[in-house]
Amino acid sequence: MILLKIVDGLNNSGALNGTKISGDPFYQLFGDKMIKESKVGKQIGKNVAFFGAGNISLFLNDLTFHLCSSCSGIVQICYDSTAPNSALKGSCSSFSQCEIKIDGENSFIKFNDKIGVRFDETCDTLRIKADFSKINNIEIETCSPKIENGIINLVVKRADYGCRVEAVSCYL
Repeated sequence: MILLKIVDGLNNSGALNGTKISGDPFYQLFGDKMIKESKVGKQIGKNVAFFGAGNISLFLNDLTFHLCSSCSGIVQICYDSTAPNSALKGSCSSFSQCEIKIDGENSFIKFNDKIGVRFDETCDTLRIKADFSKINNIEIETCSPKIENGIINLVVKRADYGCRVEAVSCYL
């Protein structure tokens, strides 16, 4: 495997609004395909899969996560919010962030240690909205994500290998 580091002016100097793009993206060469990765995320088509822990900024229109019933482990992600809720701060270090915690075992997935659901479907999406978001016909409490100039800053606190969660329709 050959690793190539690509110097991208936007990623090194910051976005138009001064937001620093973190996660230090790099590209891996697999056969004839280049795959963009960071320390905590990997571009897979139009989605970004999370692994490890650290800061990552994504280009997107709305914050939507894709997860499957095969999730076995924990994923904790802090996201910047326009209306943070102290009850949803979780493990986030900033008062301007809210946490989404996904804890899965045997097709049962629990959100933010409060509400859980048995997944009848193989996979589903969770679009983070203000106050409440819906997945698999249940509502979970969430905060409105802060997306500026198409960029959101996330802190991946934990992303267990057995629970693959992806941000949908976004780019590193």
